Amino acid sequence: QWPEDGEIIPHGNIKPSNIMLDEKEEPLISEYGIAKFLVSNKARFFNSSSYAAPEKRLTEQADVYSFGVILLELLTWKFAEMQKNGLDLPKWVKAKVREEWTGEVFDKEIEKFEMYGFSLLNISLMCVSELPGDRPSISEVLQKIQEVVTAQEDISSSSTNSVESI
Repeated sequence: QWPEDGEIIPHGNIKPSNIMLDEKEEPLISEYGIAKFLVSNKARFFNSSSYAAPEKRLTEQADVYSFGVILLELLTWKFAEMQKNGLDLPKWVKAKVREEWTGEVFDKEIEKFEMYGFSLLNISLMCVSELPGDRPSISEVLQKIQEVVTAQEDISSSSTNSVESI
């Protein structure tokens, strides 16, 4: 829930263990609002290092970066905090994309949902941009994800209708 005055309060610790699902499978974010009580947005950045933005600041853009890492985890099934070999997940994915091995980044289970995969990968890569100013706002991320889902629903609906008309 957004504050009524429109002020955006950064979370500062977006990671999978702070995201839960309710009985309707709607996400619930724990620890939201704690950042409001920190003395300075530079003094204490408490985000876990695997999900922290390179600039290590408490901002909406840093939260977007963290969300992008989580989205990459879902697409690749590689977990940022569990990489004992020090794999930097955003850098690994960007290297695969640069080498034109984009299909290699996806987990095998994602192949079932490939119609979403490349679009969601593009969104996640925007989120994990090195420069905060190059990242979309969280509302833009939500809008882009909704557009992907709507486009796929439209495609599924139209292909079902064309099959039924045969």
